[in-house]
Amino acid sequence: MTSQHVGLRRIQGLEVGMAHTPRSKGRTGRPYRRAVERVKRRSQVCWLCNEAIDMSLKWPDPMSFSADHVESVKSLPPNDPKLTDPKNLMPAHLSCNSRRGDGSREAPRQLRWSRQWLV
Repeated sequence: MTSQHVGLRRIQGLEVGMAHTPRSKGRTGRPYRRAVERVKRRSQVCWLCNEAIDMSLKWPDPMSFSADHVESVKSLPPNDPKLTDPKNLMPAHLSCNSRRGDGSREAPRQLRWSRQWLV
């Protein structure tokens, strides 16, 4: 079977009503990748544990970078702009992001900095 036939089969599959659903809602496509790059430039500190993220580590290392949706993907409709909005994404370790899950768990409390302790 030639590559032409494989491509034709895909097209025919879509024509006969195969529904196309994204692999993971809110975490694919060029707009999402651009938003993640903006988050990486904005900060390299995990918003969940306030520890530095080693940007040399790659997925699936538990301490690698991941973009956490502040408002969970599960709670948003399929084409909501917040899915790819950098304001709805925060830097996190992969393990911290996974531990937080779908956002139904309590959001992290902000740690106090040393200047506030002395007050």
